[in-house]
Amino acid sequence: GNTNYAAATPVNQGFQVTQASQTINFAALSAQLLGTAPFPVSATASSSLPISFNSQTTPVCTVSGATVTLVAVGACTIQATQAGNTNYAAATPVNQSFQVTQGSQTISLATSPSGLLVSVDGAVAQPAPFALALTPGAHTIAVSPIQAGTAGTQYVLTGWSDSGAASHSITVGATPATYTATFKTQYQLTLPASPPAGGTLTPASGTFYDAGSVVSVRAFANSGYQFANFSSGLSGTTNPQNVTLNAPVRVVANFTPLAPSLAASVRTRVDGVPAGTARLVTLTLTNTGLGAATNATIAGITAIADVAGSGTVTVTSGTPLNLGTIAPAASSSGTITFDWPATATRVKFTVNFTADGGYAGSTTITTIR
Repeated sequence: GNTNYAAATPVNQGFQVTQASQTINFAALSAQLLGTAPFPVSATASSSLPISFNSQTTPVCTVSGATVTLVAVGACTIQATQAGNTNYAAATPVNQSFQVTQGSQTISLATSPSGLLVSVDGAVAQPAPFALALTPGAHTIAVSPIQAGTAGTQYVLTGWSDSGAASHSITVGATPATYTATFKTQYQLTLPASPPAGGTLTPASGTFYDAGSVVSVRAFANSGYQFANFSSGLSGTTNPQNVTLNAPVRVVANFTPLAPSLAASVRTRVDGVPAGTARLVTLTLTNTGLGAATNATIAGITAIADVAGSGTVTVTSGTPLNLGTIAPAASSSGTITFDWPATATRVKFTVNFTADGGYAGSTTITTIR
């Protein structure tokens, strides 16, 4: 009151203080293909307080923070919650569900050079490039590390564009992808000997080398032969020689047999039966050549003539006379029987001889009886 009024009786009024309510706005989620990369979700609270997310279907999908990861085919349910604070009551949780389906993605396979064989998931290999639709997830792509080309050409894997092994797993995701297998080209070097018994060559015949390789080729003659020359991919008598492999190459090493060189001489002369007319002459064939005289044979004695004295000299037996094989620097002897009268004191005759391989020769000898 005041000087005019007495004090009034106090009056009380009460009211209730409560937490404000809040709602969550969580938009619908669209269907997804299994293999899609993890993706974020978002929702808002009317209070502007932060939202928490969790998966209600963990076998199908999981949530970390606000990122969803797809695990399997099925229905995925994500729940958005806001726990509230001193000013706002907890919001009613909101669920959003979507379907995870098994989709497909285009995967392209290529080789360099093109046309080599690639297989997917164990199927029959086919020439690349080609493309195919694969379901998201793990798949296996593979090539044979060595593939044959045209005759004398092969291709050797140097690597995949994703650095995988010849056969390896890839993960098909939400976007198309290309995988390329790169090969290097190799060519075959063939090295025959002609004739085959004539000799050998190095390196080993039939070996493959990287395109552009320079290889030294050497010929080695076998016993009884000598190197003649190279032909086909190389030429000339220079040994060794280099060959460059810009394509399959065949180099022939030609060998020739080492030839014998025979000469006849008289070794001994003794009387035979009857004494005074029969004469046993031992002839020796000596090989001064580089090759063996195989089946060396005194084929006959011709052009017999008296040099001093008189009388007719003839061969009565002993020809042809095979002396076997005479090695280089060796000799072999055999005896020929003559009808040689004592009156023919000095005689000249020609010894004719042969050996395998078409060899033939003769020596004219003058000797006393």
